[in-house]
Amino acid sequence: MLGLLLGSVARPVTAQTERRWLADPELLVRRKVIGPDAGLLTQVADHIYDLELIDQRNGWAVAYSGLLRFDGRFWRPFLNTGNRVALVAIDLSSTTQGWVVGSQHGGSGLPNVYAARFDGTGLIPVSEVVRSDGTTGVLSGRLVDVAVQSNSTAIAVSSAYESVGQQPSTSYRERPLVLVFDGSVWRDQTPAEWQHGRLNNLSMTSGGEGWASAVLGQSGGPGGTIMRPAIVHLKDGRWTEDPLPPLPAVPGFTLYNVTMRDATEGWALFAEILGQCTRTRLLHAIGGQWVDATPAQQPLTGSTKLELIPGTNRGWASLAGCPSTGQAPPELRMRFDNGRLVPDPSGTRLVPDEYALLSDEVQWASSGGAMLRYSAETLPTARVANVEPNARYFSTTGHTLGAPFRRYYETHGVNLGDPSISERESLALFGFPISEPFPEINPDTGEVLTVQYFERARMEHHPNNAEPYTVLLGRLGANTVIQRGMQDLPATPANPDCQTFAETPHGLCPPFRNFWHTSGGLPVFGFPITPARNERSATDNQTYQTQWFERERLEYHPENRGTPYEGLLGLLAAEELRIRGYLP
Repeated sequence: MLGLLLGSVARPVTAQTERRWLADPELLVRRKVIGPDAGLLTQVADHIYDLELIDQRNGWAVAYSGLLRFDGRFWRPFLNTGNRVALVAIDLSSTTQGWVVGSQHGGSGLPNVYAARFDGTGLIPVSEVVRSDGTTGVLSGRLVDVAVQSNSTAIAVSSAYESVGQQPSTSYRERPLVLVFDGSVWRDQTPAEWQHGRLNNLSMTSGGEGWASAVLGQSGGPGGTIMRPAIVHLKDGRWTEDPLPPLPAVPGFTLYNVTMRDATEGWALFAEILGQCTRTRLLHAIGGQWVDATPAQQPLTGSTKLELIPGTNRGWASLAGCPSTGQAPPELRMRFDNGRLVPDPSGTRLVPDEYALLSDEVQWASSGGAMLRYSAETLPTARVANVEPNARYFSTTGHTLGAPFRRYYETHGVNLGDPSISERESLALFGFPISEPFPEINPDTGEVLTVQYFERARMEHHPNNAEPYTVLLGRLGANTVIQRGMQDLPATPANPDCQTFAETPHGLCPPFRNFWHTSGGLPVFGFPITPARNERSATDNQTYQTQWFERERLEYHPENRGTPYEGLLGLLAAEELRIRGYLP
């Protein structure tokens, strides 16, 4: 029976020296409400959209919700922009000078472009634009990329929205947008012939030269206005469209980012949508010409990002798999070396959305709301050889249990009917330790806390709290629910056998209600944050009735009916560390 209780014990970890991607905890644990959008407030899952490293100790990132700051090891929330602004891109020339761009939602259904000067302490919005007709005011549209120049000028790109027909009109067209900051004001300097489409990203090689990926034209447009993928080249203030190899010019394609090594060489990703899947083509600019450099065995998979280490043809790419093929994993992280793509299965299972590659040694990335680092550090999950005085050693996993977590561990447990909290009851609640104590960012507060992971829980040391609250269980369940997009599951239907809470739409019902109350209640489990439903366990691939709580995940095992083991806790912390690359 003890085997059923413990589930699959996390495998011991030996010291690792190879560089691999490791993930920090999910940072964006709140939802952002933006709008109004056609009179409605829109809830969106927060997401990190851009990273900027100044050096190995200083950096910034933007999410829909605001700015995050890097201190050389940890990223933490720095500034929240509120409900009307969505940040998408950042570029800095120093720790105190740069621009952040995105969109700002006002009283109508369409957003306005948003640009804010960054001074190292906050954002100073510059909302008005000198339009192409010479008038000044806000401009309907959005910005997705920005490049800061050394002479205090900047370029930002994406698309503007213009009404079609007589006013008032609810129809609009999307056209490419190029804004140039001349040192005092943003000016619309979009080429007049670009009447339809959008720019997707910008890669500058000098103050006066750069490239952008684009979709130009409109569906069914005549002649040179037909919708098409495009790479446009800026030089000496003039934009021209580069010739491309034959590519599908029909709806169902996109040209992702263009990334230039220098003014003579660069790369771009083109994705062709084929049914439920996409096929990626790799384009290479060399000798003033773009050629199709797609590897011969390129799988049927879409690309989402390509980034180069500055001055090289090496970097990283992210590929998205095709669900209809049953490919596993559905996403791939790839090493990129002069056009060659090699899967990188080491470390975290997360696949980056964005990369910040400062050098071979300093590399960061983001996936959703989690930060990833490329590191050869020794992990806190490595087995230890030396045991501190007054610490317990667990040979099963090779880890110790000492201050400040030992007392909490030994005074809490699942109610198995023992006269007092026994070792098996503590083990049933927490599992074996699978790490040593180590510093980690707390997503809810932005504090760096000493934590220790057990198979089923993460303990946190809060030294500023009064006893008995100096040790608390981390909100692993809540963070995982956010990561998996399960925060909008339907509320628990009304049922007289269920306990309800004002703080959550989800009830506490049999078979979990009694287990919750007799094994720690709110301090141990937190509130229910999903309804009970059948889920496949990541631990043993079996399906169980499951309910998520802020700190834990409960599973119902009917094969144990009538015993204390009907309700078991999932190996949530072990699964978390495995996803993040801390466990194999």
